[in-house]
Formats: sequence, structure tokens, C-alpha cells
Amino acid sequence: MTATHPLPGIATQAPVVPARALRLPGCDRRLAYAAHYWPATVMNLLRRHRLRATVDEPRLSAPVSIPPALRRDWQALFDADAACPLLVNQSVGTLLYTRLFGQLGLNFRRLLHVQHRTEYRVGPETFAAAAQQSLVCELDGCWRLAEDKGLVVLRTQIHLPAAEGGGLLAAVEDRFVIRHVPTHDWAQLPPLDDRHAQRDLSGLRRRRPGIDVAAAGTRVLPLQLPADLGRRYGRVSGDHNPVHTTALAARLFGLPRPFAQGLALRNLIVSELHRLQAPLQRLQLTFAQPAYLGQTLRLVLRGDALELLDEAGRVLVFGRAQN
Repeated sequence: MTATHPLPGIATQAPVVPARALRLPGCDRRLAYAAHYWPATVMNLLRRHRLRATVDEPRLSAPVSIPPALRRDWQALFDADAACPLLVNQSVGTLLYTRLFGQLGLNFRRLLHVQHRTEYRVGPETFAAAAQQSLVCELDGCWRLAEDKGLVVLRTQIHLPAAEGGGLLAAVEDRFVIRHVPTHDWAQLPPLDDRHAQRDLSGLRRRRPGIDVAAAGTRVLPLQLPADLGRRYGRVSGDHNPVHTTALAARLFGLPRPFAQGLALRNLIVSELHRLQAPLQRLQLTFAQPAYLGQTLRLVLRGDALELLDEAGRVLVFGRAQN
């Protein structure tokens, strides 16, 4: 895969606000994890919807321990080898994100995960081998979009623990569009001045495929999206949101059936790129539409560009991967 122009890096400047240190269980400790995850999730689904412009604790940190059995479960789920840089730390990251969303006053039903970026600062083997990690998750900001929508950006730094030198393994950025923001909250948000970001976020559902599958050098790979992927991914990642596992919950969110978690698609794509030995140091993905479970998707690759299409040819994910 040949790069066209480099993806921008994820800012990792020195923090202004110290992180509040937490100790949170991983999803391998199922009862302890459930005691943290479900009360916060239910509260986030039932609370009156807000979008506060600031929070009291914008930076949170927590250590992560990745036992060998959990790592093997991830590798089995994504048919990946031991050197594939999957985000095996996600269960603790989910709890950190949930706490930040709670401070913002968000109701999960109004939240759409629209973009994800990963920038690895070490090789895939080094990243995948790190059994002890430290996550620092922060609210980068909230902005006003058109009509009653807002944008929330969260960033996570993945470090080795201080006892192992504290080196930076990877930086992650996730962007979320918040719908139906109350008028008063919407008016308090600063406008988003980034025209490129506004362009990327507008008209996602109407996006058409941009890669010619018949062109020389284009690769098209089938990706299975099993009907039980939402449940199986929830088991290893801690993301048990029932919208990904039950038709009833999906309908409550206004969708016809369960769909895959955004980061499940991210890890599916990473496993395929790693298998192809494609550039992967910088990954940028935009989630255009829900990927409904129980179908075979097509991953289309040309140069550094990628698209994930459903069985009807609709664009579900698009982005780029580079070194």
C-alpha cells in the first residue's frame, strides 16, 4: 500500500490538568467488572440528556493487566497471531470513557461513534506483548455542530507502567457525534472551526464507494460478521451494550437489528491489515453507517485507502492506514 499524503499525528503534549488515578477491573474479572459497568451504563441510558461544555475531572488514568487467557480469546475472535496489535485493553478503556460520558451528562441513546484513530509509537510485536499497561484518558473538547448536534473528542495514551519505564506505546483518538443536544447546552459550546472535520462528518449515510474495485492494484477481501459477534466481542472487550446483542434494544435505538461495535470493526480491519503485512503505524477510520450482524462484508484496499462495504454495497467504514 502506497501512502498519498501523511495522516496527521495525535497530539500527546504535556497535560495541564493531572489525571485522577483509578483502579478498575478488566473484563476477565467478570463479577467485579459487571459491578462497575452495568450501574454506570443503565444510568447513562436513563439519565436526562445533557452535553456540558466542561467537566470537573477531564483526565482519568488506570492500570491494565492483560492475562494470557484474555489475549488468546482476542486472537481467537479475530483470527489473529500473537503479534497483531489489537486493543486488548479496551475493557478498562470502556469504563474510563463511560465515566467521562457521565460527567458530560450524556445519554447513550444520543451518542454515535463516528471516528477512530490509532497511532502506534512502537512496533506491533512490542505493543501486542505489553501485558501491563497504563491508560490515560482525557476529554479533548466539545464543539457545536449544525442544528442540535455536538462533537465530543476523547484521547487515550497507552503507556508501559512506570516500573517498566513508562514509555508511550500508542495514542488513540475517538470522536462522537451527540444528537438532540438541549438548546441551552448547544449554545454554550464553541463552534467547530475545522472545515476538514466538518466535511468528514457531514453526509456520512449518503457516502458512496470511492475505490474502484475493478482498478489494477485494488484488493477486495471478504470479512465475516457473525450474528453473535456483538455478544462475543462484548465478552472480551467489556462493551456489553445490548444494542449490539438484542433486536429489542436495537429497535429502542431506532435500528432494525443489532449491529457491530465500532471498535469490533476496527479490530477486524487491523487483523486483516496485519495479516497482509500492510502499513499500520497510523490508522484513521470513519464509521459511516451501522454494520448489521449476520452478513459478509467486503474490505476494499487501494494504496493507503480502505473501505468496508456491506452486502448491498453501502459504505460502512472508510479511512486510511499508513506507516
